[in-house]
Amino acid sequence: MAFQIVKDFSIRARREVVWEYLDDPRAHTLWLGANQRTVLTSPEPIKTGTRFQIITEAGSIRRTEDGEILFHRPVEEIVVRVRQSARKYIDTRYLLAPHGDVTLLTCTVDFAGRGTVTAWFLRLIAIPLFRQSLMRLKKVAEGT
Repeated sequence: MAFQIVKDFSIRARREVVWEYLDDPRAHTLWLGANQRTVLTSPEPIKTGTRFQIITEAGSIRRTEDGEILFHRPVEEIVVRVRQSARKYIDTRYLLAPHGDVTLLTCTVDFAGRGTVTAWFLRLIAIPLFRQSLMRLKKVAEGT
């Protein structure tokens, strides 16, 4: 079963500035969460096919997830996949549209390979966390 979240919002920053926080998976930790870090496992430059690992640590618990950039169109669109297990993954698509000094960001998150109970849990937990992450991205990009 798949579950999808879509959110559109405006960021008071030029598209090139917002892109700096989306293009490199290592920059995602600036707005996704304090207990995460990302390491590239492919050589630079960042492009379609670039692989990375997300390492999340909380106390003595450490979790590593593999990621890949599925699509990369500089300063316009990026699609990132994070694999949580053999059949469970999250695809996130960021689409940027310029409007002068404001950027309209459309973010789509697809949770794949989930059962009914997990989808119910995601509705209660994932949506609020998703909104919080996007608000942190907005603050970082706007410099507030």
